[in-house]
Amino acid sequence: MKSRSAPLVYAAAVACATPPLGAAQGPSLRDHIRQHGRDVAIELKACGPLVGLKAIVQHTRLTVEGTVASVESSLTPAEDDVYTEFVIDVIRVFRLASPTVTRSTPGGPTDSLPFVAGAPVTRPAARTMPRIRLRKSTLGRVELEGYVVTASSGFPMLTAGQHVIVSALFNPDMKTWAPFAAFEVRDGRVVALPGQSIGPKEYGSVEVFAAALANPPATIVP
Repeated sequence: MKSRSAPLVYAAAVACATPPLGAAQGPSLRDHIRQHGRDVAIELKACGPLVGLKAIVQHTRLTVEGTVASVESSLTPAEDDVYTEFVIDVIRVFRLASPTVTRSTPGGPTDSLPFVAGAPVTRPAARTMPRIRLRKSTLGRVELEGYVVTASSGFPMLTAGQHVIVSALFNPDMKTWAPFAAFEVRDGRVVALPGQSIGPKEYGSVEVFAAALANPPATIVP
């Protein structure tokens, strides 16, 4: 029976830049597990000022309301980090800003939108619900060689079925769209999910949130 002692902290970093993009670096997680024979935890801690809607608008291009359709965590190809992909059924697009610079490669544009094909909605019209796919690095939980690897980076782990509002940006290094800030729609209110330095923490309704997003006030630091 394998030991379940305290997990080995594989990488702990402090990222003060906004947004913190990046992951663990160094030997593979598989090598660490084989060497130490215990669970592994990757921790990426962010520091910085309180983030309000103004900063969210400045750093992101997309904000949507939707329902989390699926959550899947995986190892990177190099097995040096854990990432999680969220697929969200979009109810409403609050904003979708054009890129200031168009990046392209010989194979074509790299800054593609995160929308993917959705599943037909069970209605007589059988129309398709738009979906987005977002990938967050250094987040999630996977099993490897009989042990558990967990990763956290200050962004909350969303769950399937959760009613959320998410702002996202394009990560040119990973060539994927990443979530930057997340709120939950709870009993009609919009509440910032824990683990994020976001203020205000709550809005009275989705419409109040939408109005604030369209004309974001300066962030008030208590």
